Amino acid sequence: MSESTEHLIRAYFEKAIDLLPEQRESFLQEQIADESVRREVQSLLVAHDSADDFLEQSPISSDVSIDEITRWANPDETLIGERIGNCLLQRVIASGGMGTVFEAQHEDLHQRVAVKLMRRRLGTKNAQRRFEYETRVLAQLRHPGIANILEAGTHVNESVEVPYFVMEYIEDAQPLTDYARHHDLSLAPRLDLFLEICEAVHYGHLRGVIHRDLKPQNILVDGEGRPRIIDFGVAKATDGDLAITTLVTETGQLVGTLQYMSPEQCAGDASDIDLRSDVYSLGVVLYELLCHEHPYDLSDTPPVEALRIIREQNATRPGEINRELRGDLETIILKALAKERDRRYESVAALASDIKRYLQYKPIEARPPSAIYQMQKYCRRHRVAVGSGVIITALLVTGIISTSWGLAEAVRERDRAFDAEAKATRELMRANAVVALIDDLFSSADPHERKGPNYTVRQLLDDFEGTIGDQFEGQPLVEASIRYTVGNAYLGLGLPDEAEGHLQAALDLRIQELGEHDPLALWTHGSLVSVHHNRGEYAEAERRIRELLEQVADDEDLDSLQRFLTDSLADTLRHQGRYDEAEQLYLETLEINNRILGDEHPRTLNSMNNLAILYNDQGRYDESEPLFLETLEIRKRVLGDEHPDTLSTMNNLAILYKNQDRYDESEPLDLETLEIRKRVLGDEHPDTLNAMNNLAHLYVMQGRFDEAEPLHLKTLEIRKRVLGDEHPDTLSTMNNLAILYNDQGRYDEAEPLYLETLEIQKRVLGDEHTYTLASTTNLGLLYLSMNRFDDARAMFERSLPIKRRVLGMGDPWTRIALRGLARTYDGLDRSDDALPLWRELQEFELAQAEDPDASASVLNTAAWDLLTNEHLELRDPARALPLAQRAVDMVGGNDPAILDTLALAQHLT
Repeated sequence: MSESTEHLIRAYFEKAIDLLPEQRESFLQEQIADESVRREVQSLLVAHDSADDFLEQSPISSDVSIDEITRWANPDETLIGERIGNCLLQRVIASGGMGTVFEAQHEDLHQRVAVKLMRRRLGTKNAQRRFEYETRVLAQLRHPGIANILEAGTHVNESVEVPYFVMEYIEDAQPLTDYARHHDLSLAPRLDLFLEICEAVHYGHLRGVIHRDLKPQNILVDGEGRPRIIDFGVAKATDGDLAITTLVTETGQLVGTLQYMSPEQCAGDASDIDLRSDVYSLGVVLYELLCHEHPYDLSDTPPVEALRIIREQNATRPGEINRELRGDLETIILKALAKERDRRYESVAALASDIKRYLQYKPIEARPPSAIYQMQKYCRRHRVAVGSGVIITALLVTGIISTSWGLAEAVRERDRAFDAEAKATRELMRANAVVALIDDLFSSADPHERKGPNYTVRQLLDDFEGTIGDQFEGQPLVEASIRYTVGNAYLGLGLPDEAEGHLQAALDLRIQELGEHDPLALWTHGSLVSVHHNRGEYAEAERRIRELLEQVADDEDLDSLQRFLTDSLADTLRHQGRYDEAEQLYLETLEINNRILGDEHPRTLNSMNNLAILYNDQGRYDESEPLFLETLEIRKRVLGDEHPDTLSTMNNLAILYKNQDRYDESEPLDLETLEIRKRVLGDEHPDTLNAMNNLAHLYVMQGRFDEAEPLHLKTLEIRKRVLGDEHPDTLSTMNNLAILYNDQGRYDEAEPLYLETLEIQKRVLGDEHTYTLASTTNLGLLYLSMNRFDDARAMFERSLPIKRRVLGMGDPWTRIALRGLARTYDGLDRSDDALPLWRELQEFELAQAEDPDASASVLNTAAWDLLTNEHLELRDPARALPLAQRAVDMVGGNDPAILDTLALAQHLT
């Protein structure tokens, strides 16, 4: 570099450092045409700024070279081997704007220590005061998450007194993000580590200290995985005694590291910094820890532009970088990173509390207090199946699977019986009638004929059903077969009301011609069970199944029908929350089907699928997943990737992953199922609409409301048009859309949907139908979220007595309504009314927990209530501790919610 160029660079540098940071870039762009000179000046400014604000006067003079200016920002290694105080310096560990940290051997303590020494040439009085302040701050902070100071003093270096302090040496220390990467930590351990950091920062805040420079490099993790916060050199004291001697930073001077600075820090006004500035910095740290990148890309960005980005530009949503973060975690991070302080967490403790709630499957405070959202979190935390098929979303392909196989089996059974009993002329009549039927159906669907290219299966059936009686007059068994087929087709379309008339007519005709004990009549009667099941009339379905089982119990020729009915009974019991009875029957049918039919027979696979659904409902995911995976592998191999049964299992596996928050594994299955069903079945087929519904529900669980809403709206529009306003699937979608609005706090939009759904269900299904009762509870939960306690009370008091009588306490929705009413009474300050309800809930949970075969989720639910019940007189930590310990022993320490329950029980006892 020539002398004239160096002189030019020095001149521009001296002018630039007198400007405010936001003025420098425009000055350089306007005044310096030579790009290489501009880059050199910018480099010197960076070096100057990295020395923080300790340069009270410009160090530039004519006899100082550019190279020497640059060296002032580099670590000083010339002291290695020297003795400072009682410490022999051995190597440079790190260097910052304020000083250099050395590894040293403490001769009196006989241990390795870290020595922080102020830079040479920067020993101004201003800098010394700040260093002395840092020493005082560290000396009063005694916390396992903060590096302890051992001693302090001054060292004479080139006739200058340079302050230093000695702190504990952190063995095998790595910056936070490096440690997480090198140890390949999964999400939960990263969050646990972050919670320890929050605890340490909160400890400092309680003692009047704001760190103001929180970043991974100042958060070291030792070899045992324990974090330590270092470098309080730019901390600001909020405590009155300390604040008297705190160095006052002039407005316009930036203190901290740009990438992690809050918007108010970027303004440079030290008097405008409070605890929420550290909240923001921790939000950046959390973002980097979980996303593996910064919220903003400030690389190669001029300082003025970087400051503008931090103050004005929104960070990339974490869920767009890592799908696992969608939903609550994304909400937590973005709340911590809010530009306006009033929208951030009010403290680090509040931030940590929401992360703990996330890990415990509790509702986080950062989201609108949606009652449905809180209910979902409650159920997931306790691993309770809430029976939410239509109420939350029609997700699992349950008894319909067994019914579908039963219908196919019915056709084969019918044909065998028909072959044995029908005469040749009757068979010929039937064959001719079926040929005529097929010809009529295909001509109706032909786009060159009268109906057009968009003629649907539903329209075809509706047009055809009115002609059945005329076409097959005098042929009762043929008519019965046709009505049976049409009825099953309506069932396949999810239209049980339309199916019932045809199936009942087929049953009457077969009983009239063949007798009520004929296999064809019995199979038809079995199909009518599916009508009641599809309408949610589980008690009626159970009654009919048990009657049929009594009729076929001793008939070996109807063994297939017996197994079908047993499986259907298990499915009906599961929907009523009678899991122990259902499991026994599922296992029984699986063993028989496996023994008689083999492990790859469709009936065997169906039994496996239904058993897996039961385990999923109970939160027994470790037992459910292998069954789903095995069923899916066999069905893909035997039936193909696009078979309806294969897609149903794929759908169920996706639900399992949703329940475990394994969204990255659930979403591909949902997308593939939807793509295949659209291609094979069309956009308006019930299975396609169910797949759309499932994907929308996934997006709701992830907090991706903007993606979920159009899917729900499209599904609702099609179902209203194809199925009608009062079809159960249409009402289910209305309910799901209301839940979406509820979760977003859009109560004014959610309420009319809930009210319309409830009004139709009461009129069509009756006051005591399970769907009606669930919708009544949903509306009560909405009013509870809105603090409309009188309206909530009316809903809960209306539904709870019926639920007690119809469903019993064993059903999760009964307990949800009971809990909702208890919370409502508390909201109305009616503690005398609330306490008996809370006591009833607790006694039921404890009775379940006392069962030697109680699941870990049941034990955890009972223990958690004993620890956190809203009424102090119902809390009993001593009784909770053994329950929590049993739960942990069962899960082997793999469930964060259960581990947290045990930790709380141990703490309180």
